[in-house]
Amino acid sequence: MDCKIKIKIKKISFLILLVSAVSAVSAVSAYADKNFEKYLKEADEIYKKRRDFSQARLALKSYQKISEKFSDRYEIYSRLAMVNYFVGHHSDDLNEKIQHFKEGMSNAERCVELSKEKSAECFFWLATNEILYRQENGKLSMVFNISSVISNYERALKIDPQYVYGGSYRMLGILYNKLPGILGGDNKRSEEYFIKAIETAPDEPLNYMFLSKLYSEQGKNELASEWVNKGLKRVKELPDERYESLGSLEELKYFVKNGKWP
Repeated sequence: MDCKIKIKIKKISFLILLVSAVSAVSAVSAYADKNFEKYLKEADEIYKKRRDFSQARLALKSYQKISEKFSDRYEIYSRLAMVNYFVGHHSDDLNEKIQHFKEGMSNAERCVELSKEKSAECFFWLATNEILYRQENGKLSMVFNISSVISNYERALKIDPQYVYGGSYRMLGILYNKLPGILGGDNKRSEEYFIKAIETAPDEPLNYMFLSKLYSEQGKNELASEWVNKGLKRVKELPDERYESLGSLEELKYFVKNGKWP
C-alpha cells in the first residue's frame, strides 16, 4: 500500500475516533445534565413543603448531597444559599443562625463565581445572608459592610428585577426603612423601592404589606389602608409553596379586620 494512502487512512481513523470520543463525552454530559435536573427537581419539591420546618432541613441535606456530585453547577449553590437563609432565619438558636448565614454567604459567593456573575439569584442570596449575618454579629459589623449588601441587591436588579417577585426592590426597601439615618436610612427611598417592587410583581402580597407597614409607622393610616386593599383586591389566593407570601396575605386580611398589624 502506498505510504500516502496509509497516512490518509490513519488520519481518517483518527478523525473517526475523535468524533466518537466527542459524541461519547456529549452523551455523558447530556446524561449528567438530565440527572442533575431530576435530582434538583426532587429537592425543590421537598423545599416547597418548608412550612414544616423539618422539610426545610431535609431539603438542605438533599441539596448538599447533590452538590457533592455536581460541584460545578451554580444552580445548586443558589439553592443552598436560599435554604441556609431559611433555616437560619427560622432557627431559635443564635449560633445556628450565624452558622447558616455564614454558609449561605459562602454558597452564594460560589454561585456568583460559577455563574460568571450573570445570575440574579446568586447576588440576591449573597446580600440577604450577609445582612442577616452582620445583624446577628452586632451593629458595628453592619456599619462596615452595608455598602456591599446594597451593591449586591443592585447587581441582582440589573440582571433580573423579577427574581423572587421583586425581591431585590423589596429588600432594599426594608433596608432603607430599618437603617438608622446616620447609616443611610431613608424612608422616602424605602417607599420608592416598595412601590417599584409592586410595579414589578403586582401579585406579591409581601410588597403591599411592607409598603403599608411603612405608612402605618409614619401615621399615614389612610395610605396604609389604601395599599392593603389594593393588595387584597389584586391577590386572592396563592399556591401552598409560596409560604412567605401566604403569611403576608394573612397579615393584610388581619389589618382589614382589626385595623392594626398582628
